[in-house]
Amino acid sequence: MDNRIKTAILVFGVVFLVFYWTHMAFVSAEKRAESSIIAVQEKTEKAVELLAQSMRPRGGSAPVENGLLTFIENTAKQTDLTERLTDVKPKKAGGAEIATLRLDSLTNDETIEFIRLMEMHPNIRLNNIVIKKRFDNEKRLNLYIEAEKI
Repeated sequence: MDNRIKTAILVFGVVFLVFYWTHMAFVSAEKRAESSIIAVQEKTEKAVELLAQSMRPRGGSAPVENGLLTFIENTAKQTDLTERLTDVKPKKAGGAEIATLRLDSLTNDETIEFIRLMEMHPNIRLNNIVIKKRFDNEKRLNLYIEAEKI
């Protein structure tokens, strides 16, 4: 065969391989992008579902009938935390009954249990929860809550 034909076949083969590899790289990148988009969509759907679930009225317990301060004290008694309930301040805001409270030197389990017992009632809303490690004992927590009786 003639040298020009061999060179033309060689050039055609190289161009074809370069085109093929480039095409495969783009297809691969496109598939990775699609799978990433699908993963983000699934996470977004789950987040929306969790948000909707958190906005639904909670069942399981009857609404709190007595005052918010009494409810807070009873919850502290129920969890054996009355001596650690160091600060309870009532607030009146637009007709709603709101109180801020502080519990000191709690364990992780005590913190979770207290929050769970407070939010299981459908007419109690926890507007603000702040959990801080204690500076003197990092295994203990201070809990600050703003609760509202709806």
